[in-house]
Amino acid sequence: MPYNDPGYWKFMLSHVQNEASAEALDLSIELGKEACWLDVKMKDKSEEAMKEAVMKSDFFVCILSESYFERAFCIKEMNWALEFQKPIISTYKRGTHIGDVLNKAPPMLSSIKGIDSIEVNRADLEFFAVSLMKILRVVEIGGFKMGRIAGESAGEASALMSAMQAMPPCVQRKCESEEIEETLSSLHTQLGKLLINLKANSTLRCGPAAAIGETVPKNELYECLPFSYYRNSPFHKINLQYPGLQLINEKPYIFIVNQFLSASECFALISKIGANAKKQSASAPLLDGKQIAGERTSVGCVATLEEVSSLRAKFERLLWVPQTHMQYTKLSKYDPGAQFSQHSDALVGDKSVEFDRNKDYWNEYTRQQQGIQGLPFPGANRFCTVFVYLNTCERGGCTSWKWTRRAPSFYEKPTALGWDDMKSQHTKSDDWVTIKPEQGMAVVHFPSLTPDHGGLTDPNAMHEGQEAIDTKYIVQQFVYSHPLDWENGSECAAFQPGNTPSGRLNEFQC
Repeated sequence: MPYNDPGYWKFMLSHVQNEASAEALDLSIELGKEACWLDVKMKDKSEEAMKEAVMKSDFFVCILSESYFERAFCIKEMNWALEFQKPIISTYKRGTHIGDVLNKAPPMLSSIKGIDSIEVNRADLEFFAVSLMKILRVVEIGGFKMGRIAGESAGEASALMSAMQAMPPCVQRKCESEEIEETLSSLHTQLGKLLINLKANSTLRCGPAAAIGETVPKNELYECLPFSYYRNSPFHKINLQYPGLQLINEKPYIFIVNQFLSASECFALISKIGANAKKQSASAPLLDGKQIAGERTSVGCVATLEEVSSLRAKFERLLWVPQTHMQYTKLSKYDPGAQFSQHSDALVGDKSVEFDRNKDYWNEYTRQQQGIQGLPFPGANRFCTVFVYLNTCERGGCTSWKWTRRAPSFYEKPTALGWDDMKSQHTKSDDWVTIKPEQGMAVVHFPSLTPDHGGLTDPNAMHEGQEAIDTKYIVQQFVYSHPLDWENGSECAAFQPGNTPSGRLNEFQC
């Protein structure tokens, strides 16, 4: 019996978890989850299981980062690849000083220096697409062996690699946004063909996986903006090639995903709310004698991971984040008259210390020093939200962003803002962004910047769930900048599934 199913893989991904886990996850998603052995996805992570993974995989993919050759297991894995004569594909995380890292390789692995390493930049979709094409072309020629190239002709392979290395990164191309989109389309068509040839695509139970090249009609009710500004923004980068994805607003950046869930999937989720739904609450302090955010009158529940495993996998593919960064998935029901007033999905910094909300509303100073409760990492925050409308509402229940021009300077010079800064600005109704509930449509927005930009909360992303006239159902997924530590006091631990959806688990396989 294999240590992990199915017992054989196309790729074994070797990396340092706290340095390159995001890159490893991205590669596993694009190369095919079922085709990749990735430790965080395996039940058995023992040394024997790792050795089996190297032995039973067609290719060994190392994702080099600063301390790769300082980690005993990484060295063991590469040694096993050498022992079993596995073709090696060497990649490295963007920002890694690859020469310095290779110089740390122990003598028995020094031949790794003779392999051309491929840079992986997950923050830039265009660059990432080119990196994937390079990886797959190496697969086509049979990969590399330590000290030599595997394939029919080392000369042909060398020429191919030279041509690949000469490909200019899309980020360096000086072209208009329309040309960039055409270039991306061409790249992903080629990439999709390579993936199909490898038979490395995985299938989700919650509808088909987002296949590269698949087309979904745009929603004519909303803007369809180019991605150029978003690509260069300090916000988390999602999968811009996801079918049906449409950027409808800039600053704050708001995406919709048309036909993200099917009608049957939506009905299955609605059925889980049932009689176990409880009143949901949120609160914020009084400022100027009134509560500016957080009043909520909806009901809902929290799903167990088993109930929504493939739904979360679908979120993972759309958002390009590991599920370990995701809070437990919430299901909400808005009866007629229910609403959720103006609020942010971001979290306040350390609440145990005193701070002046009039000057620093979200306690950004403390956040930049020590993160938030349970996530003691500088800049930690909720930095992405996706929610999906489970039914269409003809009346009421819209989601509105009415603070879109409250702090326009935030995008040019991000800084901590207080209530004094925000209340002095006003947003005209013409600047509001309003989305009408449409069954199966997902909405993605960004409450805060990424940690490397301080995790600052974007006040322009404040939004509200307008009063429902027709009953409204939604599913919400909040995403954090770091893996969640439920057992050690993470602030979001209150959202664990203490009250689970009604019905038996086997009734719901979304």
